[in-house]
Order: sequence, then C-alpha cells, then structure tokens
Amino acid sequence: MTSNQLRGIAAEPIDEQAVAQYLHLNGDFFERHPQLLARLRLQHPRNGATVSLIERQVEVLREKIQMQEQKLAEFVRVARANNVLAEKVHRFTRRLVRTHGAGPAIGEIEALPTPRQCR
Repeated sequence: MTSNQLRGIAAEPIDEQAVAQYLHLNGDFFERHPQLLARLRLQHPRNGATVSLIERQVEVLREKIQMQEQKLAEFVRVARANNVLAEKVHRFTRRLVRTHGAGPAIGEIEALPTPRQCR
C-alpha cells in the first residue's frame, strides 16, 4: 500500500504517456532529482536481470553501433559492386568511342553480354 492509500486518499492511475511527455519536456528533471536517477533500475533486455540506467543506455548504444556497422558493411558491398559496374561501362564506352562508323559501333553493342551472362 502507498502512503496515500493508508491516509484514505484515492490514488489516481498514472498515465504513462503523460509521464513520458513530462520527462521529454523537462529534460533537466533528473538533474534536479539525482537521487531518483541513482536508484533507477531497468530490466536487462536479454537476461531479465536488473541493471542501472547507464548500463541499459550502454547496451542500447552498442546495439545501435552494431546496426550502423551492418549498414556500413552493406554500403561498402554495394559501392564495390557499383565500382565493378562503372568499370565495365567505362571499358565499353572506350571501345565504342574507338569505333569508326555505325557498323562497328553496332557490332560492339551486339557483343555486349546479356543480363543472364553477366551473373
């Protein structure tokens, strides 16, 4: 029982959305109430153990870093594939520019591999 319930005062249910909005609008709340910040405990997402807010924040940041590293690796993979493609287009363009007349140019175009052959 809370102290308000013991005094006979009806406790109003707390609206989580209102609490979240209040904390968002009052970013200095925990600076004004450091004792609450020190006592705050959260559940660890993997093992359910209780951890400090700082430990939880570190875990969230590690997860974000891992996601960013995965995105970066994907960007590098795509960039390398684009580089290979750009080199092929460049070589083809150079061959096409060296041709004299429509016949040889069409021959170069017809000599291009089909999409199935490129795989």
